[in-house]
Amino acid sequence: MYGFAGDRLRRWAALRLCALLSLLAPGALYAAGFGAPDKSASGLGVANAMTASADDASAAVYNPAGIAWHSGGHFMAGGIIRWRNAGFDPAGALRSSGVNTGHGFLTHMGHGSDYGVALAWTMPMAVNNSWSGYGRSALRVNRINASLVVAANSALAFALGPDWYFGNLDLVRRGGGAFNGSSHNAVGGHLGVMWRPWPGWSFGALYRSGAAMRFTDGASTARLSLPDSARLGAAWRLRRDLRLELDSRWTHWKKLSTLAAYRNGALLVGFTPALRDTFDLMAGLTWAWRLDTRFRFGYAFEQGAAKKRGFDPALTDLSGHRIALGAGSDLFGVHIDAAYSYKFQPAATVSGMAGSGRLTHRRQSFGITISQYF
Repeated sequence: MYGFAGDRLRRWAALRLCALLSLLAPGALYAAGFGAPDKSASGLGVANAMTASADDASAAVYNPAGIAWHSGGHFMAGGIIRWRNAGFDPAGALRSSGVNTGHGFLTHMGHGSDYGVALAWTMPMAVNNSWSGYGRSALRVNRINASLVVAANSALAFALGPDWYFGNLDLVRRGGGAFNGSSHNAVGGHLGVMWRPWPGWSFGALYRSGAAMRFTDGASTARLSLPDSARLGAAWRLRRDLRLELDSRWTHWKKLSTLAAYRNGALLVGFTPALRDTFDLMAGLTWAWRLDTRFRFGYAFEQGAAKKRGFDPALTDLSGHRIALGAGSDLFGVHIDAAYSYKFQPAATVSGMAGSGRLTHRRQSFGITISQYF
């Protein structure tokens, strides 16, 4: 009896610790470009190649259909720290360099049940570019998504649900106007599927619709179209303790054709980035060293949405390579994951709204997540 009570007390303490970490995580994100692909430390460790495996609570955002193979409940919360270095001579110095972000997940699949639920809070999109000689563009988008998970049979599961977006948009143009507004009413949706036809093999897909956000700042308004996205992944076990996953991700960035605010129908402040749709490739290797300990390695080629001609420093996003590594284990009565990644974007000559010049960019990320089953 004493041992059972002690286990319950340890689990309750772990859940409180996870909840506290989630509440303390900052509510702002400053990514290198404007997309924020990292949703958890476990995902970061495999360069976000998680669509076909999704074997922890972060499945709630990577692919909720994967929860069909998770019996019971799982709570996860944590944060990711980012550093960045960027330079573009015509626009002056880039003043923003890094920031912390947070994430939280709650999933439950009943024992022997064909139905489950998942809830996730993440920050899927952001930009924070503040150039001393050009202006400022800061966008912070939070997303809360809920999913109903249905297991069609032992090999196939589906998930669907709504996405609710809210956030802030801050635009300042040197020699022009300024806008700082918030939005609370954008709604989208998602559909996921996971298929495990043979032992050791799994395939996953996730489609997420965009949403139309409307920001207000007194009499001024701004509209923003969030992009649609789709992910495909395949994972297989090379041996009992080693899993390899390959993922691809398409993002419809052309929908985000302008960052502009208006007052009484007249342009107050705006940027016009020339964007293209992107196609990213990710590979992740997970080594289950022990029952409760895993090591992760990842590589990704992330295509930049910004074009070299028509370039606008409001969105400093170019193609680059990312390498990542991470580890997770049970410690102090909870499971802890940690990961680090480095993204290298080769220097490029770009031209556009702020003139022509050499753009350089580097980004580093460190994430930690605490989770608990119940």
